[in-house]
Amino acid sequence: MIFVANTNAGTIGEYDATTGAVINASFISGVPQPYGLAVSGSNLLVTSTLRPVEEFDTNTGALVDASFIPGLGYNAGIAVSGSIVYLSTASVAPAIIGDYDATTGVAINKFLVYGSGGVLGFYPEFIAVSGSSLYVSNFDTGTVGEFGTNGTYINFTLISGLSGPYGIVVSGSDLFISNSRANKVAEYNATTGTVINASFISGLQTPTGIALSGSRMFVVNYLTNSVGEYDATTGAVINASFITGLSGPNGIVVASIPVDHLAVSAPSSATAGTAFDVTVTAQDASNITVPTYSGTVAITSTDGAAVLPPDASLPSGVGT
Repeated sequence: MIFVANTNAGTIGEYDATTGAVINASFISGVPQPYGLAVSGSNLLVTSTLRPVEEFDTNTGALVDASFIPGLGYNAGIAVSGSIVYLSTASVAPAIIGDYDATTGVAINKFLVYGSGGVLGFYPEFIAVSGSSLYVSNFDTGTVGEFGTNGTYINFTLISGLSGPYGIVVSGSDLFISNSRANKVAEYNATTGTVINASFISGLQTPTGIALSGSRMFVVNYLTNSVGEYDATTGAVINASFITGLSGPNGIVVASIPVDHLAVSAPSSATAGTAFDVTVTAQDASNITVPTYSGTVAITSTDGAAVLPPDASLPSGVGT
């Protein structure tokens, strides 16, 4: 499942992570200028301008808590790591990153990292967490800063010379950042900040949010109101119009969908002694395919003479 924040429309849209098909374009509505998104368990956390962080149910879109984390200013980037939520707040003096309990929203340290200008810039945007490091994109200073998850200052300018950095993700030793003004996604070494490929993905239209799902990268294009799908290893285009019809999109997040049941389809009748196909699909509670299902399926029969297939996995949630 993919969720996208439509800042102009005040909605959160829900889309199929395999096909990009619309599940519900207004899965959540009535959120003034939604911006950053993060998933915590079965809940979706949403930041918006000068409002508290709101919490919604990822299965139904129902509001869980309208003031999960009280607003401190312009709440922008949000990331979840284990039991902790990290939140960047801009347009305050100084700009700050706080950490909060992911279950209750209670502040652990509202001022985990703070300091406008050289430390965070005045407009810290999105956040990525990898191990014990926090990476923060600073729009106004054109930098990415690295901080410890305990608030230690590691390198204010791990990466510099960027052009309107927004979305940020880390995959292994690689860090990817969207340069909104250069219309590119760039790739860097997450430890040293050394550039690997400054044009990992090019030809974008004001890229904002980025999300990873296995070997695929999803990039939000603000100007074309779309999300493109790319190979996360090479940057090659898979589908530049994976999701379309958005409205001022910014944040994006891929949610791992819990499997509710296995749907089995087979012919209504068969001839004795003749093989036939059985298709098994992992589905959620809404009967939507769960492409990330990694379990093994075993076919059994009450017919002792039946010849059964070996146990098998379900690639992309479906197997025959």
